[in-house]
Amino acid sequence: MLSINCRNCGHDNEYMNLFEASQVIGMHPESLRRLNRFGDIESRNIERGVYFTDEQVKEFLVRKQEGV
Repeated sequence: MLSINCRNCGHDNEYMNLFEASQVIGMHPESLRRLNRFGDIESRNIERGVYFTDEQVKEFLVRKQEGV
């Protein structure tokens, strides 16, 4: 988990890395990387890594369950 402090209001933003998010979703990290590359799940690129918020992962899981 990566925590980044907001410059504007001071709250912390929590981000999961690719491997943590893939465990939550239940798929191989390379499969999640591919879905991210094709735009099926949103992410943030921070430095050299791909990071996901809880909201992004939850939204993807809902769409996956709905079959969208």
